Amino acid sequence: MARDQTRYRTPSPPPFANQENMEEDENTLVTRRELARILKGKGEASELTWEISPPFGHHILAKPYPKGYQPPTFRKFDGTGSAKEHILSFLDNLRVFRNHQELKIKEFSKLLTGRAFTGYCKLKANSINTWEQLVTKFCNKFLEEEPSMHIMDLGRVKQRQGEGLVAFIKRYRYQALLCIDTLPEPQLVYRCIRNVEDRSQIYLSMSNINTFSELLKRASDITEAMKCNGRRSKEVFPLEVCATDGRGRRSSYSRGAKRNSPPPPLPFSRA
Repeated sequence: MARDQTRYRTPSPPPFANQENMEEDENTLVTRRELARILKGKGEASELTWEISPPFGHHILAKPYPKGYQPPTFRKFDGTGSAKEHILSFLDNLRVFRNHQELKIKEFSKLLTGRAFTGYCKLKANSINTWEQLVTKFCNKFLEEEPSMHIMDLGRVKQRQGEGLVAFIKRYRYQALLCIDTLPEPQLVYRCIRNVEDRSQIYLSMSNINTFSELLKRASDITEAMKCNGRRSKEVFPLEVCATDGRGRRSSYSRGAKRNSPPPPLPFSRA
């Protein structure tokens, strides 16, 4: 009985057999249709496709650009920092075109780079239909853990010593975005102007400003005008020179003084 079992045992392949050649011979017997069916059963595509669809619908893609629109240079966002601040900067760069919904959706990817752009490419095709949907998905993915604030906390956000006017307004606007409470933008602008510590507060209070975009433009104009006035005052007003008389009292004279009136003697003179 043992001899019968060994008689019908399957022989092992010879040691010199080339397994790769055997597989190649088997593959040559498979037709193209059968190969496609096998790949389909394994969940693999029979043909590679490089067609990439945007996350928004084709009706948005087919929308023409507004007349007179020139793409600005957007500040890049790589996924670090404040997502809200970059969105607000993106809207500021669009200026008068910030209300065009389709334009904002199409141009949004131009401010992304690094892992932020990678996350944008992973959005499903036709999953974005409105600007609000895009902003919500973007902020939920890249919004950092930031301390919450209330409107009352904004009262302590004041201009620091040596801080520029434009830098303070941007810092105040960023803190206002973190507030849990909400206020209309004109009221936030009014509170921001009230917390300006230098003399430019007077000029800002006299202007009818309702948005932070207008406030930043006005602040930039005031800063530039003050620089020009400072340079002009150095040229117009004479240079005042202080000296000390023999009794230790300070006196001053200018370059525009009369030549007949000699300056007071300096401490080391022998008058």
